[in-house]
Amino acid sequence: MFRKLLVKNYILIDSVEINFVDDFNVITGETGAGKSVLISALSLLSGQRAETHVLRQKDQKCTIEAEIELSNDHLKPLFEHYELDFDRLTIIRREILPSGKSRAFINDTPVNLKTLEHCSRFRLSVVDQLAETEDLQQAYQTSLEAYNKLKSEINRLKSENKKTREEEEFLTFRFEQLEEANLIAGEQEEGNKKGFIIGILYHFGIGKCNGFSIIIGRK
Repeated sequence: MFRKLLVKNYILIDSVEINFVDDFNVITGETGAGKSVLISALSLLSGQRAETHVLRQKDQKCTIEAEIELSNDHLKPLFEHYELDFDRLTIIRREILPSGKSRAFINDTPVNLKTLEHCSRFRLSVVDQLAETEDLQQAYQTSLEAYNKLKSEINRLKSENKKTREEEEFLTFRFEQLEEANLIAGEQEEGNKKGFIIGILYHFGIGKCNGFSIIIGRK
């Protein structure tokens, strides 16, 4: 966890040292007090590129330093990979020179920005509130589109289900009518058979007359 943050000659800040306590820390202040400047300073410790316009005094270097306490040795292999001295109280420092050059150190060992970024990201994460809002908006938009798509699919399935039930009821009704007719093979004359068949066809929607009104009845 963070133990200390030191910022010198950075934008609005001449020199400030902040000591952090365990658990939760809050930095408050009025607009323009420098809260965002501190966040920007932390970004430099995570490997972000710097420019000389951040120097408060143009003829002096800027220094940003953080003391980070490592709770265990799980980062030790990473330090060994980059040939860095491992210490439970690790110091990360970034310097910006008036010439425009930038230097980075981990436990007083010079490192490049890629190494600084790789090592610091395990203990330092800077989140821009606007970027976070944009990510949330994008996530919301994606979720909303997925919801609307599922809702449309549900409505389609409900409609098909209703249509299927109606067709089932219709066919069940027709089947019961056929059973009630109690037809016997060879009982009707050929004309009567044709009339009955036509009537059935009308029942199934192939015509506009109402049901068995056109059926020639049995004897």
